Amino acid sequence: MTRQRIVATLAGLSLAAILSNGCFLQTVKLVSIDLGNVSAVNGATLYSRYVDLEAENSTYRDNKDKFSNVEDVAVLGTFKNNLGTGVNAEVWIVRNPSTPLTTEASVRSAGTLVWSLTLGPNESKSLHWDNAADLFNDAGKDAVKDELEGDAVFTLYVIGSTGTYDVTATNASVAVVIGIDPFGAP
Repeated sequence: MTRQRIVATLAGLSLAAILSNGCFLQTVKLVSIDLGNVSAVNGATLYSRYVDLEAENSTYRDNKDKFSNVEDVAVLGTFKNNLGTGVNAEVWIVRNPSTPLTTEASVRSAGTLVWSLTLGPNESKSLHWDNAADLFNDAGKDAVKDELEGDAVFTLYVIGSTGTYDVTATNASVAVVIGIDPFGAP
């Protein structure tokens, strides 16, 4: 066998191995869920955001049949604790929402905690990809993935971890990076 044929054969086998593993075939897309400006105060009406990704998000709608996995998830924006005691700002997801929940206890009972941010007294934190993705827990990532694989209809709630809390978020959003297989989901 000539040297050129050996090189061509090895190159062809390498390309076939890479393509069979999907390395060249998968792309990623960003699905963003705008939360806007959020105020979460104990005793006030709970902040909730009903989400129907099929209706609201063209990136999801155009790629839902090719969805293969959740690559990364983050809550972005600026979060501020408006009180003199520390608090965890929490984002919960409730699947298959029938009616809005009205108490923190009902959110904790029916939902899954997806994200939590510790804020000290009167502290403000600006969240971006570098410091936000690690705040999602495994159960939260699984819940988001399950929703993307399912009907993608859910409600997000923002509450505090303590009995007394007052948290505001400015320009908040949930950003999900999804893997797309151009030939359809595996």
